[in-house]
Amino acid sequence: MNKSDKTASFAALLITLYFSLPVLIIAWLPSCFQLPVIPVQQPIYVPDFSSYEDVNDKKQQFFSYFYPLILAENQQVLMHRQALLSHETDELLLREICQRYSRDCQVIDDHKRLALLVQVDIIPPALVLAQAAMESGWGTSRFARKGYNFFGQWCYQEDCGLVPLKRDKHAVHEVRLFDSPRLSVRSYLFNLNTHVRYSELREQRFLRRVQGDTVTGEDVVEFLLAYSQRGQAYVDELRVVMQYNQLIERYDLPYLQTLSPNQNLVSQDAALIPSNKTALMNTNP
Repeated sequence: MNKSDKTASFAALLITLYFSLPVLIIAWLPSCFQLPVIPVQQPIYVPDFSSYEDVNDKKQQFFSYFYPLILAENQQVLMHRQALLSHETDELLLREICQRYSRDCQVIDDHKRLALLVQVDIIPPALVLAQAAMESGWGTSRFARKGYNFFGQWCYQEDCGLVPLKRDKHAVHEVRLFDSPRLSVRSYLFNLNTHVRYSELREQRFLRRVQGDTVTGEDVVEFLLAYSQRGQAYVDELRVVMQYNQLIERYDLPYLQTLSPNQNLVSQDAALIPSNKTALMNTNP
């Protein structure tokens, strides 16, 4: 077996272990851990959620599959957040993080860090799970099966995705294609953390951080009115999905308990913390 084959085999073993470990153990994996580069294309395992006749079994398989992906992507966001909170972070890394979330990164001072901290934060797993379930029909939609798109995300360039069967005649949007379910999760988190439509969600999340409160899906779901044309009816259904399936109790609260104090706090530096909501509103990423 050559070096390339050994690397691929080791990577495949790590991926298998990753999806086999209990989700709380995954949350404690070192943030610097990275899988080696795989030189050959590896198959992506996604359960056939339509094969489950028992609804409860289907739901549990869905949650069990996506929860580790959510933890992994939230961990990446937390790594960026911790870099913003530390005054010892390399300037090059700060600039890379800033350029991912903002257009203006010429000066990265405390005011700019504060604006970025409003954006660079985790999304409660219960909310992610509920939206993934609703947007993908519990993983059975055409977009989920053929494009790994579990959040109904659109794109606007020709051939960037799958064309909706009932798309209006003059519409040009497509449902975006992803290379894996995890990339779909990553894009969804980035969407909520950057799009202007969800600025109120980010502000509420940050204010709760400042006040020392936890942030669950129930605390921010009301700010997703713009995610669907259904508006309030969509938000109400998200609440029902979270409550009926006890997603806050089963996923949000246990997850928040695994975070270290440094990950829960906004900052140890009082200069970064706004004294009121007006000050927060004046921060511009």
